Amino acid sequence: KESIDYFAKIGPVSTYYVESVIHRTYMHKDLNDNSKALSAVESALTHRDDVPQFYALYASILGEEEQYKKSLEVLTEAEKKFPQNTQILFFLGTTHDKVGKREKTLQYMQKVISVDDEHVQALNYLAYTYADMGIELEYAEQLVSKALRLQPEDGYILDTMGWVLFKQGRTEEAITYLEAAYKINSEESIIAEHLGDAYYKFQLTEKAKQMYTRAAKVETDEEKSNQILKKLSEISNPLQSEPKRLPASNNQK
Repeated sequence: KESIDYFAKIGPVSTYYVESVIHRTYMHKDLNDNSKALSAVESALTHRDDVPQFYALYASILGEEEQYKKSLEVLTEAEKKFPQNTQILFFLGTTHDKVGKREKTLQYMQKVISVDDEHVQALNYLAYTYADMGIELEYAEQLVSKALRLQPEDGYILDTMGWVLFKQGRTEEAITYLEAAYKINSEESIIAEHLGDAYYKFQLTEKAKQMYTRAAKVETDEEKSNQILKKLSEISNPLQSEPKRLPASNNQK
């Protein structure tokens, strides 16, 4: 709190102003006070509307508060001022995804890549979105392969590769990547669920049950946890002799 007070004394004319606002905002967030975090960035924007990080930070906090409409308004305004800023474009993509406008998500991730063809997060996000939608799977594989070359030890990217392969019907290959992803991010429920899906499709039913159990245990969203438990219940039915088509996992990373 003392640090926040000192950062607040740094005015807009200072070369340290941008850093001070960002530090102060994150400290408010660390204190679980998003209202003060929003106020800090709002005030900063009235003094300095030429800083793209302020727009991105403001929009991300609004997103945490599920104020997606306002977040999109802020980001759309920012895009007009900074049309080549990949952070703004990426946030526009993810925010559209949260409101169910996946076509817009695809468009903005493509924009990010057109500006920076080695933007790892956009490459991964775009590939995962295609895989989750079950479209453009060959292209998705190209995107995630590039992301993996750039960050080969990233568990989320390994998960995306596994999910792309799974959606292509290449289940055995998918398991290799999903197991590697789970080894790195064992507390990430969606990765455990993906691995469970792959195990089940490959008729490794007991392993699938273990993964679904772990996925449900670490999932913090009650609705998503119940969906995973429903899968577990369905495959635990002794009358069910053959794997059936599982509902797609659509938790976005």
